Amino acid sequence: MFGFCEKRGVQMRDPIYYWPVEMSKSNFPVKISKRLNSSQDNRNPNFALHWHEQLEFYYILEGGIYLTCNGEEQWIYAHDIAFANWCDLHRSICFLDNTLYYVFQIDLSLLTSDKEDIFTEKYSNNLIVRSQNFQRFIHQDAQLSRLFEEIIEEYEAQNIGFEMIVKSLFLKITGLIFRNYFRYDDSITLYDPTVNHTREILRYIAYNYSTCNQLDVLAAQAGISKNYMCRIFKEHTGCTIIQYINQLRCYKAMSLIADGVSVTQAALQVGYSDYNYFSRVFKQVVGFSPSKTARKKKDM
Repeated sequence: MFGFCEKRGVQMRDPIYYWPVEMSKSNFPVKISKRLNSSQDNRNPNFALHWHEQLEFYYILEGGIYLTCNGEEQWIYAHDIAFANWCDLHRSICFLDNTLYYVFQIDLSLLTSDKEDIFTEKYSNNLIVRSQNFQRFIHQDAQLSRLFEEIIEEYEAQNIGFEMIVKSLFLKITGLIFRNYFRYDDSITLYDPTVNHTREILRYIAYNYSTCNQLDVLAAQAGISKNYMCRIFKEHTGCTIIQYINQLRCYKAMSLIADGVSVTQAALQVGYSDYNYFSRVFKQVVGFSPSKTARKKKDM
């Protein structure tokens, strides 16, 4: 069945890009696009390994896609769903011929627009902080399939009130994913107050990664001690704060270089004043040097 399609997964030396998602001009926190791909697109450079700050769902109507997401790789077929969480590395690797599918991109403001709503806030916090606990590939879930098809119908018709209906359906989808596709263990409770601290750290880093140079300052922003901050961050995310900042900086630098910014200037923009240090960290994170990224861009 897959003889024509080379199943090539994520390699550490693949380029990684930050792709900002342009949401609706009306500030509607949902973007839906209908797509058709075939096996001829299997080597399309537009399907690069990337990440963004929106939740993303793939819903397949016909055909199939071989996807990588958060280090996992699987085929999904008609009525299957793939879920890329906040800042997950993901991309389409292979398509079957005449693959028809929808991509749903949801801004987290859909869950966080009301800060007084502690019930939705605890879920949005866990979406961000416990990202590794979610199942990324969902096969033949009839209830979720019906919800996605109802969203498609409402979004395409755009009758009066469709925005409210689409938002409510995505809230229901999120609830079902927490219920059925989130890994719980004895150490996890959705009411864990320490998750709020880690989320605030992640949010602060997201907007200030180029200047996050001192853990003491970051701890002061979160209102907790440095040692406590480092411990809970590692428990929730699986990496240290420095590792996370370096990854974010290097991925952003790669995106800048791909857009034509010089390597030196990209290093400065993401917070590295020492080019040699930047080059070493970049190679550790990405797998090759920033100068090689520039050469790849030049050769395209």
